[in-house]
Amino acid sequence: MVAKGAPATRTWTPEDLKKNGWSTYSDANSVSPDLLPALDGLGVPHAPGDIRPVFANHYDGFADKSGKKVPATQGFYHNKYIPGSPGKGAILSEAKFSPAFQREKAGSKEAVPEMNRWSDIVWLLWAQEAGDKAGNLRFIFRDKVRNDVTREIIERIHGLQENPDTLDLPWPGHKYDMRTDDGKALLGSPQGIGVAYLIKDHSNVVGRKIPYAHVFSVDNRPPSLSGSEGGDSSDSDDGSGNDSGSSSSSSGSGSSSSAASGGPPVYNWDYYIVWELRDRATG
Repeated sequence: MVAKGAPATRTWTPEDLKKNGWSTYSDANSVSPDLLPALDGLGVPHAPGDIRPVFANHYDGFADKSGKKVPATQGFYHNKYIPGSPGKGAILSEAKFSPAFQREKAGSKEAVPEMNRWSDIVWLLWAQEAGDKAGNLRFIFRDKVRNDVTREIIERIHGLQENPDTLDLPWPGHKYDMRTDDGKALLGSPQGIGVAYLIKDHSNVVGRKIPYAHVFSVDNRPPSLSGSEGGDSSDSDDGSGNDSGSSSSSSGSGSSSSAASGGPPVYNWDYYIVWELRDRATG
């Protein structure tokens, strides 16, 4: 749970995005079929007209605190926003590589932009897209978790430490209470920290807490193993950098393969987390 009334660390503006080297563009206003059972189960609308895809890429240089021009980090945060009706708004976090992680991966000691946290950029774009519906936010989806630390936490709480990449847990999956040790472990993971920051920094708008997280998986095995077409193995990588700037390797111990070019690993089972938000007044 995040303390009520915690002030935002800074109010960012669209001008700050450009100043810090970020650019945005729109993508297809559709969602992965893997998410449809969860979206339908939670009552989140997902017709093309409901979905507002805005991707943020750090592909432009910026000036550091001394005024020195610094090259882009190649970080990116790809998200889709569904303002929805009251209590049905959602953010779909599809892909995430933080500037800090990209610098580390490249072996660069160059600075990262001051505006670099997932929570800051996602909230700014959510507020722009949702407008007066920003307070409708109820669900935050973390798509295809490929962060080693988070996957290991998920497997540990399901007793799969010795058998990684085997969690067969289709939607509705398992719902974790944040008051339990397992819930706290999930919230403290790289895929939970950013959500906690977002709620803490903007409680004046959403006025909410994070009582639950839903964890589920989708079969991504080849047809010869699963008897189906398997999950989407596109570049919807959940990323390894987190909002505090730390990272882990992008090739988990349970991965079945990894792109020869150094791309994200491909897993037999894709893991998903849905963070459920609630008004403090209603619990």
